[in-house]
Amino acid sequence: MSFEYGLYSPGKSIMHKLDPRAKIIWAVVVLAFSIYNGNYLLSPIYGAVIYASVIIALIISRPPAFWLKLVGILTVVILFFSLIFWPASAPRGGVPILTIPILGWSYTDLVLNLALSKAFLVLSPIIAVITMLTTSKPGDLFQALVRCGVPYKIAYIPILALRFLPTIINEVKLIIDAQESRALNLRKGNLPSRLRKYVTIFTPLMIRMMKSAIELGVALDSKGFGLSLQRTFSKNLRWEFRDTLFLIFGGLIYVLGLIFCIMPFVR
Repeated sequence: MSFEYGLYSPGKSIMHKLDPRAKIIWAVVVLAFSIYNGNYLLSPIYGAVIYASVIIALIISRPPAFWLKLVGILTVVILFFSLIFWPASAPRGGVPILTIPILGWSYTDLVLNLALSKAFLVLSPIIAVITMLTTSKPGDLFQALVRCGVPYKIAYIPILALRFLPTIINEVKLIIDAQESRALNLRKGNLPSRLRKYVTIFTPLMIRMMKSAIELGVALDSKGFGLSLQRTFSKNLRWEFRDTLFLIFGGLIYVLGLIFCIMPFVR
């Protein structure tokens, strides 16, 4: 997988054509509804609805297979640890479903609701952010943040981190190749031994990154970064009807799903 543009993967999907501001708003909406469900409603069905919506958004953006595998592994890992750790703090009562004698845990419907809701609380916003970053150029995200009212000095920080990602990856590859040419074998030995070997990778990487940070600071100062309060852009973002339609459609899904999940409690 190439990280030439940070996490951005060029494409012509519907998600790629949306205004970055629409995707930022959508990610914030997903986070808000996920927090409400994971902390108050505790409905795994509603959590699954939000999770399904972000998965569909990721799939239609046609990302590289790397991202689909990563999301799949992330889903399995978070679900597993949620089912292991959350039962210890689950409320008492409910209908017993499964009992694990060794751990002394009794899985009830309340336990499963809590564990699955917390898992979806973590998963859905992460996948929404991944979809946003893989379908938006760093420069467009920077402009979107500035036009949303974020001071451009603050907006520049996450965009700069995304821009440095390919540099860090290339530096790691170069350092590993250099160390392996000196007979360093990172694949042999027990875990403590291998961790000690990785110090020879981490130390020069930190030195290179500190040097790059100093050079970047000098470059920004020489170009007068921060002197002007207004920013101009060579290509302005355009909000179109499809962006409004995307937010309305997504909002309706989350609101209607929330209503259908609350109705049984109201009755």
